[in-house]
Amino acid sequence: MQFPEGHLPPIYNAIRVTSEGFTVPQPINVILEVQQHLGEGRVRTVAMQATDGMVRGMKAEDQGGRSRSRWEKRRLAA
Repeated sequence: MQFPEGHLPPIYNAIRVTSEGFTVPQPINVILEVQQHLGEGRVRTVAMQATDGMVRGMKAEDQGGRSRSRWEKRRLAA
């Protein structure tokens, strides 16, 4: 994923990708988690659910905090 320089979401932040503005068979609303800053405004993410139908250019929004599923997993493991 690519963001404007200086506006990279922190590692472990949640990113929501939606199909808003795209014609798709089923609406897409996927949470990704930032895993690595790659430089030049790009980040590597991991999906928290299936990404079927996701295409380049879909709307991606930093959720401003960590992915809830990461915290839920930690609580279950404790």
